[in-house]
Amino acid sequence: MKYDPIEEEKKWWRQGEIDCREPRPLPAKHHFAHNCVRQKLYETVATWGFDSNSLILELGCGSGEDATCIQKASKNIIGVDISDIALRRFKNKGFQGILANVRALPFRNNSFDCVIASGLLHHLIGQGNLPEYLSEFCRVTKKRGYVIALEPNIFHPSGILMNIFNKVKPGITGLVPHERALSPLYLARVFERAGLKGAKYTAASYVWNRFPLPISQFISKHEDKIRTKRPCNLFGWFEMVYGQNVNLEEIAK
Repeated sequence: MKYDPIEEEKKWWRQGEIDCREPRPLPAKHHFAHNCVRQKLYETVATWGFDSNSLILELGCGSGEDATCIQKASKNIIGVDISDIALRRFKNKGFQGILANVRALPFRNNSFDCVIASGLLHHLIGQGNLPEYLSEFCRVTKKRGYVIALEPNIFHPSGILMNIFNKVKPGITGLVPHERALSPLYLARVFERAGLKGAKYTAASYVWNRFPLPISQFISKHEDKIRTKRPCNLFGWFEMVYGQNVNLEEIAK
């Protein structure tokens, strides 16, 4: 039977739905680490001056944890996911959601002030041509709007382990088999080729959900001093990559 990445994604959500019948609480260090990353995502988006009228599209929206944090910048958020289970949870948090494949988004050109792909691209890398996806994201982004991604980092030990384990025995760590941590350098080049002017990358956070909570709390208090500076910006647990949507023709002028 031919491997189908889309079906694997849906199966992961279905399995999670089954497992939730007997929930096993995650440790505080896990929630703290992910909340640190989400807070940096929000802080970056907030610098772009959005208001209540700004329209944000979240791709691969999942169950809405990121949107819950991002809504402090604008509550006008639409989510897209291929899983009906994920969308149901997303909508239960009060957001609008659409079942669709991000390869062909059901929106007009120049529709959104900001497009967010949080934890999505390292799934898409196993599903096709990543630059084609970014071009589609740019298509629905308004001129001078922003596209931002938040991804696990190949330059961090967790990213190295993810790629090794998922290649040796796909899915062994509970991941979707085609997930791969990505290089922020590579993503910045993909962003630039898609027409995203001045693509930048920065460490979202050095906090890792494997660290003891006191260590993570210490890191979170001090990481802002270095996480945006070279070469430290290459080594976050998660990396942010973002750029402003400008036509390739305009860049050439």
